[in-house]
Amino acid sequence: MGDTENTGDNGRIKRSWTRLLAGVLTAAALSGVLALLVLEGSVRLLWPQRPFEDWIAPDARYGHLYKANDHFQYPFPKSGYVMDVRTNSLGFRDDEPVPAKEGQKTVLFLGDSYTMGFALDVENRFDRKLAQRCRDKGKDFRFINAGVDGWGTVQASRYAQDHFEVLRPDIVVLTFCENDPYDDASFLEDEGPTRVETRAARLFLQRHSHLYRLAYNLRWMWQHKDEVRQLGRDQKQDGQADPSAAIFIPEDQWQKSLQRLRDFHAALLRQNPSAVLLVQASSPTSTDVRSHLSGLDNGKSLFYIDLSGPVGALSVPERRLTHDPHWSAKVQEISAQALYDRIAQL
Repeated sequence: MGDTENTGDNGRIKRSWTRLLAGVLTAAALSGVLALLVLEGSVRLLWPQRPFEDWIAPDARYGHLYKANDHFQYPFPKSGYVMDVRTNSLGFRDDEPVPAKEGQKTVLFLGDSYTMGFALDVENRFDRKLAQRCRDKGKDFRFINAGVDGWGTVQASRYAQDHFEVLRPDIVVLTFCENDPYDDASFLEDEGPTRVETRAARLFLQRHSHLYRLAYNLRWMWQHKDEVRQLGRDQKQDGQADPSAAIFIPEDQWQKSLQRLRDFHAALLRQNPSAVLLVQASSPTSTDVRSHLSGLDNGKSLFYIDLSGPVGALSVPERRLTHDPHWSAKVQEISAQALYDRIAQL
């Protein structure tokens, strides 16, 4: 009888401990969920993150492209500005391409977010302003913008070369961004789809959680802390360092980037011996960028478009959008004018 009672007591004790442990675990889980909800709300209120770029689709050849024939709205937190993104059948933020008319030359724009016009109304983009200048002066060109944010020189030049027979460019405007060498190295290290999350749970968090996007961005910054370094900035204005000289490119990376540009120029000339490549920089006042890119200029079929003078005359805040560090409308105008001045001489 005593053994039976002991067994019963032990069973009750085990059940009690089991219920207690379950209660503790449930309370801990609920506390964790509550803490995450509080953190999510705090991030949304105090440090809202940019939304998930839902217009991007994976691509094995180019890493990623934009979804073709689509329309997206991209709000910028705390600014009230919403970027309207409409893509054509090629998957670019541009009008639908049409065949060139007899004798009409084609200007092709390549690059990343600066060419795509990130954070900007498309009408204010430098290629649109250049097109308007050409129309005003009676110069008839076909314009194609093939900019994709996040692309490096490898992806942009690869796409152009793959589609030379379709695009048939006479003039190519390539906007070089200082992070291109790192984008190129990252892409070439593991070619294939990039910047697109395919796992359902993470994709859900990317789309709906500001906390997850913040953690993702902080993790990326930590992983790249040794790549993305501040220059010893020698260009200052109004006591502020110039944000257009914010990334250090090691010399070996520079030489790889310059060779990629030379190779692309050679491929362009093989496709069209009379073609011209114009290279401009997203950070035109950077001495490092100017000294390297200007060396590409051969005075005949490859030109460096130096924007440093007029851009350097602007104050630092005037060079940037109020809601984003990309080019302001004033810099877009400067680029369009400089490109027109060069194209008018060709």
